[in-house]
Amino acid sequence: MKHPTNTYEKYKTIVISVILFLIMDVSVLAMNFYISFQVSKDAVSVNLSGRQRMLTQRTAKSLLSIDKFYNEGNTEEIQKSVKELETVRNLFDSTLHAFQQGAVVTGADGEPVFLQKVSSDEGMQAVEKGLKIWLPYRDKIDSLLKEFKNHTLNEEHIETTAAYAAQNNLPLLALMNDLTIATEHIADSKAKFMRAIQTGGIILSLINFLVVMTYSLRHLRKADENIREAQKETTDILDNVNEGLFLLDKELVIGKQHSAKLEEIIGQKNIGGRKFTDLVANLVPEQEIDVVQGFIGQLYSNWVMEDLIADLNPLNEVKVSRKNGAGPAYLNFKFSRVYEDKEIVRVLVVVTDITNSVLLKESLERESDQNEKQIQLLNSILNIEDALLKEFITNTKKRTASINNILQNPRQDKGSLYEKANHIYREVHSMKGEASSIRMTPIVTACHLFEEKIKLLQNKKDLVGEDFLGLVVTLDEIINLLGVLENLNQRIQRNVPAADAPASPPGLVHQNYLKHFAEDLAQRNQKQVLLLCHGIDDAVFAQNASWLKNIAVQLLRNAVVHGIESPEARISAKKMAEGRIMLILTRNGSKEAVLVIEDDGAGINFDKIRAKAVERGLYTEEQAARLSPSELVALIFRAGFSTADSNGEDAGRGVGMDIIRDEIEKRHGKIKIASVPGKYTRISLSFPLN
Repeated sequence: MKHPTNTYEKYKTIVISVILFLIMDVSVLAMNFYISFQVSKDAVSVNLSGRQRMLTQRTAKSLLSIDKFYNEGNTEEIQKSVKELETVRNLFDSTLHAFQQGAVVTGADGEPVFLQKVSSDEGMQAVEKGLKIWLPYRDKIDSLLKEFKNHTLNEEHIETTAAYAAQNNLPLLALMNDLTIATEHIADSKAKFMRAIQTGGIILSLINFLVVMTYSLRHLRKADENIREAQKETTDILDNVNEGLFLLDKELVIGKQHSAKLEEIIGQKNIGGRKFTDLVANLVPEQEIDVVQGFIGQLYSNWVMEDLIADLNPLNEVKVSRKNGAGPAYLNFKFSRVYEDKEIVRVLVVVTDITNSVLLKESLERESDQNEKQIQLLNSILNIEDALLKEFITNTKKRTASINNILQNPRQDKGSLYEKANHIYREVHSMKGEASSIRMTPIVTACHLFEEKIKLLQNKKDLVGEDFLGLVVTLDEIINLLGVLENLNQRIQRNVPAADAPASPPGLVHQNYLKHFAEDLAQRNQKQVLLLCHGIDDAVFAQNASWLKNIAVQLLRNAVVHGIESPEARISAKKMAEGRIMLILTRNGSKEAVLVIEDDGAGINFDKIRAKAVERGLYTEEQAARLSPSELVALIFRAGFSTADSNGEDAGRGVGMDIIRDEIEKRHGKIKIASVPGKYTRISLSFPLN
């Protein structure tokens, strides 16, 4: 369907018709004005020609009055009659000559008026004949008036002039009557001409009106058809498009028209005419509403480039709940400016259900994450002694089983619930420490997340049994990772031929394992550490590896994180940049062994322990100031007590030393600590060999 390319082409016929109407109307008005002006002049002529008839009678009457009053000797009346005669003489004479030549005369209202020359032949003949009678008549009157002024008025002259008036009054009156009729004919013909023009103008106007109406109606019908066709096209689009489409005005009011899909996507009815902020109130947090309003307000600003703020769209990905319980849906709101004469008048909003795209993206991210974790696990398997890996798998299975049993424990009293959380935390922390020591990063990350969740429970004031349900998901993730690790290891064992070289002795395996762990600890904490081991290759360690390895890991973490200073601090203290840690396992006879760890670091910071004790509300400042060194050291082994400033992978969070204490007490062992600030810290753990 073709449409006019511009407004003029579209309304060309109407514009031409209107112009013709205006030209015709102006022409008729101009002609009417001209004829009206002429008619007004003719009205003056008709009026003054009629006055001429009256003046003829008044002239004769004045002369007869003078004759009468002269005979009676009534001087006063003579004066009045003479004055009247002089007045009518001047009016009649000036008016008659004006009809002949055109001139300014005194009008009926006493004001000067221009009297045009009579234009018809009949009128001019009446004027010329009238002048032939009037001129002698005027001379006699002038002579009489002169005598009156000179006081030489005589009866004979009066009688002669009166006789002339009586003789010529009727012929002169008849001529003035002919003049009046002639001027009336002229005025009447012009009035008829003006009426003819007006009638013609009206007829032409009606014709023009009919033409315009006919074309307009035809054009309107065609326009209505185009509108109906456009509306149908728009309706078809709005009914079949898969996106939600609508317009927003500056007041954030949604337009009356919108796509049928919008209500389905949004999950709301009667959307047209509502405030957009009301529409999205159930889709985004309350604090985001102002952000949405501000963003749309920016779209109406000519100073803001649309492309630059697209990335700031707060509704780029909105998560909404479905009523059918089929899981969440994700919506994308895209905003585009609508211009009219280079002015932003509306904002077009396109709402798209991007649930499939988001779920696909999440699925790909999960797969990618799983693949990355498998690669990390595979890399760890290939770089660890088989014995250590088997120990880790065995220990982790035991710990996850223990955690699972604890979670299934129905204890509901408040004290038991907090004890339950602390027990789970110790198991997770031990699992995390062993995973970190053999570089099982995915499991370390999962354990760290587990610790974060448990910490929230420990800090909760009113802990209830249902709060533990969220831990099941994280535990399942660790179990799944352990399954992947075990599966990968089995596949490697099946596909890689056994090495000819004998396996490393267990003692050496554990010694190397602890040294690698110390190196990793130092690197993560930006420190330099040299671990010296002695006696770790003793059978005692191998026989007690299931728990002693965990103790060693906790001791090493404590020494590196809290004991050894940064290289810069050590150099400032006139020490070697590289800190030294000695881990020694010795037998004390046949019934007891001693595990000693000593570092040449900063020693125990008693002031920091006091400050933490006050901060946690364990003591007042006065009480903390009176604590002895042994009492301060005892706090280190208190559950949940930690002086760490961060919660990273190597932070004990008040559990590391707690685990050491529990393991030693469980075996009826003893703990001794010696420390000199700025020099060293030595921890000795003795335990029976039975």
